[in-house]
Amino acid sequence: MKRILLKIEGMNCPGCARKIAFFLEQAGAQGVTVSRETGEAMLTVPEGELPENFVSLVEEVGHYRVVDMVELA
Repeated sequence: MKRILLKIEGMNCPGCARKIAFFLEQAGAQGVTVSRETGEAMLTVPEGELPENFVSLVEEVGHYRVVDMVELA
């Protein structure tokens, strides 16, 4: 499993962070934390899934844009 950090633009309210977290969890991500204040989401990508799939998901659920993705150790 891979732990990734997503830098996200467009989160304007606490509801935005909750919405992104909900959809990431529904897609199978684990250990999801999303912060509107920092514009970041951290999650664990399940085995067999590509991190890019979660980037696409974030951008599809609203007016959000992932500007960077970092794989963590």
